Amino acid sequence: MYFSGDDPEYLSGENKSVSVLLVEDDAGSRALVKRALADNDESIDYDIQIAEDLSRAKELLSSCSFDNVLLDLCLPDSRGIETLDAIRDINPDVPVVVLSGLCDHETAMKSIRSGADYYIVKGSMLKEVLGRSICFSIERRNCGNLRGCDKELSTEVDLLRSQIREVKEALCEQVTCRNIAEEKLKKASDESKVLFDSLTAMIWHLDLDGKIIRLNKPAAELLDKKSEELTGHDFYELFADDADYLRSQFKQVAATGKSKLEKVGVFKTSSPFLKYSMADLIAYTNEDEKVSGFVVFAQSVTTGKGSSNSTNTEGDTQKNGEIADKFRAGMNNSRQQTTEKSTKKYAGKVLVVDDDSMNRMLVNINLRDTGVEVDFAHDGKEAVDKASGNSFDLIMTSLQMPGTDGIAATRQLRKIGVDTPVVIMSTDLRDEVMEKCNEAGTNAHIFKPINKKDVCSVLERFMSPVESL
Repeated sequence: MYFSGDDPEYLSGENKSVSVLLVEDDAGSRALVKRALADNDESIDYDIQIAEDLSRAKELLSSCSFDNVLLDLCLPDSRGIETLDAIRDINPDVPVVVLSGLCDHETAMKSIRSGADYYIVKGSMLKEVLGRSICFSIERRNCGNLRGCDKELSTEVDLLRSQIREVKEALCEQVTCRNIAEEKLKKASDESKVLFDSLTAMIWHLDLDGKIIRLNKPAAELLDKKSEELTGHDFYELFADDADYLRSQFKQVAATGKSKLEKVGVFKTSSPFLKYSMADLIAYTNEDEKVSGFVVFAQSVTTGKGSSNSTNTEGDTQKNGEIADKFRAGMNNSRQQTTEKSTKKYAGKVLVVDDDSMNRMLVNINLRDTGVEVDFAHDGKEAVDKASGNSFDLIMTSLQMPGTDGIAATRQLRKIGVDTPVVIMSTDLRDEVMEKCNEAGTNAHIFKPINKKDVCSVLERFMSPVESL
């Protein structure tokens, strides 16, 4: 077996066994080598096997493992450096000490260049140099293997460092993208909140059980509370007097998926004011188009002031009913006048793009009664997919969205040849932002929170009107 000269056992003088293949056709030379190794002073036992020609040497090298080869270059079936080359072809790693009867400098140099570890001339000094040459050749090979391992390890380390560097760069890029996305989401969230709270209408977003997910400022003010104080509360408990009626209405919407629009309702609260509202109960669907909650959208009016400590007497109830009837009549008249004024309806299909479901719902409310067919996309990527496979007459998209935003979506649409008018909806209408929008190929801009007037203006510009009813 191979061993290291630095091994403590070797240095301490304990016996080592070294297997040697002696390739020599001359019996006298074989005896000389055996005697030189037997008389060594290094406490090493040499296990020697004999090959009298190259053919036998190849057989032994192919079937056995040797720590060293002692090789005579002149054999019956091979002569010169070709003999050494043949040994190296069989085992390129085994240490080889060339034994020669000639003190030939040129042959010695060729042997070393061809892979021999030592070149020794047979003679009287063989005993002094042979054993040490074998040990040194083994040690040299071991060190060479270690250097090779070190080199291989160094290569692996360099590769690992490169991979770590690539991973770090990828992570940094992901972190940067995530930070940008989070910043856009925060901006979109702030934008949504501005839109949400600036509306005069009261809006409650509820889950299927009637728990408040979020509500806007006017809705919270109806209850003399802040929005964060009411989030998570039971909607039915807040309007306890009408709880049974509300539950029945919500149950119908959940079962059918059809919204209940323009229903006059009375919201009676702990406030000293009674609020009468024109309320919409809208089914809120998830991406699978399943009802996952509700949106209550209501316009409120104050009907009168009473005592916060008083109870609702029969007279109060009658008076409230009269007021409700008047309000109902007034709203019907107002609705009729509004319908008469809104004589124009439009033919076509509009794609509304916004990652916020509430924003999509509000845009849809403003498009109500205009005659257009409305479809929705949750982000820019979905908008591009839909617009490339469907014919839309108008695309209304939010500017800030995670992933593919409104500008990027417009660029992609223009690149694939979709020339549908694109209207950007945003609270950020700075000149530099508008310039980017125009460069991307947008056609118009609407400031959030959008209103009916702006929506009608856009429809008038880009949609085809039909005859009024």
